[in-house]
Amino acid sequence: TYTAGTLTAGTNAWTFASTTSGQTISGAGTTHDFPITFNGVGGVWTLGSNFTVGATRVTTLTNGTLALSTFAWSTGQFTSNNANTRSITAGTGGKITCTFATAATLFDTTTITGLTTSGNPTVEYAGSAAIARTISVGALSEANAFSFLNSCTAGSIVFTATNTFYSVTLNGVGSTVSNIAITLYGNLSVSR
Repeated sequence: TYTAGTLTAGTNAWTFASTTSGQTISGAGTTHDFPITFNGVGGVWTLGSNFTVGATRVTTLTNGTLALSTFAWSTGQFTSNNANTRSITAGTGGKITCTFATAATLFDTTTITGLTTSGNPTVEYAGSAAIARTISVGALSEANAFSFLNSCTAGSIVFTATNTFYSVTLNGVGSTVSNIAITLYGNLSVSR
């Protein structure tokens, strides 16, 4: 429980390693400017509020469940590209927002072996730099597919060839989205 003081920035990761359910994470409006790793077989971490990781840092889900509930997990990059048993669940409005300001893979779940989701969690890109970023998700089923929300105002989004989404919303005025094969189960919304 964090109530006051300063959390200094750094490159050392904080690892959540519980192997049981019932863990709650609340951000208290603070930016946690260091990498975060979830790596507890059978662990379940539920957001109790919005949580912000530094815009240049990576969140890694190696094992366990990240339960977004109705909140946003904001981070520079998010990766869960392994074959371990892991899960991302979303209630109404739960999402992962990526804001990394350098050309990179913002969100990577290319390897879907062992990955399950519920509630079609939303992946949002919310940057403004005029560079290319990659979104890479594996071919998940309709019940497990992520939704994608592009809110960036410059630059471009590059999807990899295996991207499968539940729904896609493109609100990013001034940004471009690559023309590549995408499997879409739900709605497509484009704003200009």
